[in-house]
Amino acid sequence: MRVTRIRATFEVLAMLGLTFVFVTMGRPLERALAIPGWAQPIVHTALLGGTLVAFVVFCATRDADARATLGLRPRSWLLEVGLGLLGFFAVYAAALLAVGILSVVVPKAQIADAIRDKEAAMEQLRKVPLVPALFVALFAGVYEELAFRGFLLTRVRTLLGAQEGVRGGGREVAAVILSAVFFGLGHLYQGPLGVAQTLVAGLVLGAIAAYRRSIVASMVAHVAVDVLGFVALHAASR
Repeated sequence: MRVTRIRATFEVLAMLGLTFVFVTMGRPLERALAIPGWAQPIVHTALLGGTLVAFVVFCATRDADARATLGLRPRSWLLEVGLGLLGFFAVYAAALLAVGILSVVVPKAQIADAIRDKEAAMEQLRKVPLVPALFVALFAGVYEELAFRGFLLTRVRTLLGAQEGVRGGGREVAAVILSAVFFGLGHLYQGPLGVAQTLVAGLVLGAIAAYRRSIVASMVAHVAVDVLGFVALHAASR
C-alpha cells in the first residue's frame, strides 16, 4: 500500500500519542503498582518498547516493502556496522559540544538545576543490576532506532513531501530535525539537560540514517552509547 501524506500524518500522530501516554503516565503508574525502583526502568522499557515495536511493525507491514520502510535493507551490513562505530564517537562528541554551548549561553543556576535533574534520573538507572541493565540498553537502542529513525523519520519525510531517492534538501533536513525533537521530548524524565543531549544525539543518528537509508549504523551507534553508559554508571557506583 502506498504511503500518502494523510496516512503518514495519522501514523505519526498515533505514534507520538502512544509515546506521550507512556512518558507521562508510565512512571506514576509503576510507582502506584509498587514496582521496586530498580525494576521500574526495565518495566518501562519493556512496555513502551514492546508497544512501539508492535505499532511500527503493524503499520510497516501494510507498505510495499516493510524492510525498506524500517531501514532494514542495508547495502552492506559490514559497512553499516563500521559506520555505526564511527557514529558512536560522533554522538558523544556532539553531546559534549552541546553541553559546552549550554554552559556558556545558559545561566549557571539553571545549568546546576538541570544537572541535578539528570543525576536524579541516572540514579534510578544506576539501581538496575548490570545484567538487566545491559538488556535495557540493548533493547532501548534497537526499538528506539526502529521507531524514531526507521519509522518516524520515514513518515515525517513523506509528510513533508521530501523526494524519494534524493538525499539532503530542506525537507529531509527538516524531517531529521523534527524526528530528533520528538526523540528528545521522549526523554523528559531526564530533565532539560537530558532532553538537550538526547535531541543532539537524535540529530546525529537521524543524519546517519537519512544519508544511509538504513538504521543499522545508527542502531549500532545507539546500542554502543547506551551499553557504555550503563557500564560507566555501575563502575562509578562501586
